[in-house]
Amino acid sequence: MPLHEMTDAEIHRFWRQLWLTALQAFADSETQRVQWLDPNQRNPHFSFVECMACYFNNVPYLWEEDGYRKPLELGRLTQAEANSVAEFHALAVAYRPPCDEWDAAGILADPAWQKIVACAQQAQRALLALLDDPNEIVMLTQAPQWQERQSSYFSSRGQSIIPAAPQRPGMLGRIARWLRRG
Repeated sequence: MPLHEMTDAEIHRFWRQLWLTALQAFADSETQRVQWLDPNQRNPHFSFVECMACYFNNVPYLWEEDGYRKPLELGRLTQAEANSVAEFHALAVAYRPPCDEWDAAGILADPAWQKIVACAQQAQRALLALLDDPNEIVMLTQAPQWQERQSSYFSSRGQSIIPAAPQRPGMLGRIARWLRRG
């Protein structure tokens, strides 16, 4: 359903689904280690680039300088929830990999990345104490299941990835520059 046809309650649920799923990807060190490093893994979701894009590009407002101000104003989350992710968010915003953004082994070995993952896990634990919706708890704690169909990837949560081009170094920087123009 197009965003302009959604009710505020549907937009609220959709925003939280995107947000919690993106936080789960940052906190899931096991999936990062197994899937990001798998040379046979073709789904771009399992990469640093997509992890960053799911959080900063897919979740509205988080790419802005004060990323949680607008969602708080709109009632998408509580102040306690925003406080729970504040340290993680600040570290993720500031992170610059010490290598090419497609170098999963280099990123996973970076102590700064490991600190971001640890902060995401801490935020995940703090949010679990605040959530009471079973669906939101699943989104925050379990990775979505992905299936490939006709060279595209579809998740159990309705997300899809339709690769337009092979993975290319420098893509995250180009995306960030494009977002700043808007």
